[in-house]
Amino acid sequence: KQKTAYEITRWLEFRRVLFRSLRISPLMKEHRNQLKDTVIWNAEQGLDITGPQLARAEAKRTEIYHRMREFMSRYEFFVLPVNQVVPFSVDLDYPREINEVKMETYIDWQKTAYFISAMGNPAISVPAGFTDSGLPVGVQIVGGHRQDLAVLQMAYAFEQATRFGERRPPICRNWFMPKFM
Repeated sequence: KQKTAYEITRWLEFRRVLFRSLRISPLMKEHRNQLKDTVIWNAEQGLDITGPQLARAEAKRTEIYHRMREFMSRYEFFVLPVNQVVPFSVDLDYPREINEVKMETYIDWQKTAYFISAMGNPAISVPAGFTDSGLPVGVQIVGGHRQDLAVLQMAYAFEQATRFGERRPPICRNWFMPKFM
C-alpha cells in the first residue's frame, strides 16, 4: 500500500521530535524559562515515545529514503524552495496557515527543509532573489547521497551565474556586508 505524504510527514516529525527531546531535555530542566513555548512543546512531545513507535518511524523513514534514492538515480540535482513561505514578521511565532491549509504544528511551514534533512541527502541553501516587497527568498540544491562536493559546486555555479548573493534588499543596503570571494 502506497503511503500518503501526510502519513510519512507525521512519522518524520515523530522521529525528529524524539531526537530533539533527547537533546533539549537537560536544558529544559535548568533553563526552561529561557526557552520558547514551541521548543518546550516540541521536546515534551518526544519524551513519551516508545521503542516500537520509534521503530515504526524508522521503517517509514527507510521507505522515503529509498524513494528519494530512486528519484536521485534519475536526476543529478533536485532544486526546490527553502521554505513554503516568504520571511514573516518577527512578531509571529510561525505561519498558522499557508494557502488556506492549516499548519498542525509550528514546524509544518518548514516541510520543504525538514523532508530533505530527514533523508540525509547533501543540501545547501542559496539566495534566489527577492519578493516584490524586497524580502529575500532562497532555493535548496539537493544532491544524491555522498555527492556533497557536487552540491557545493552547483551552489557556487548558481551564485556566480545569478549574483543574487551580492544584492541587498533596500532595508539593509547600508549595512556592512563582507565579501568572502
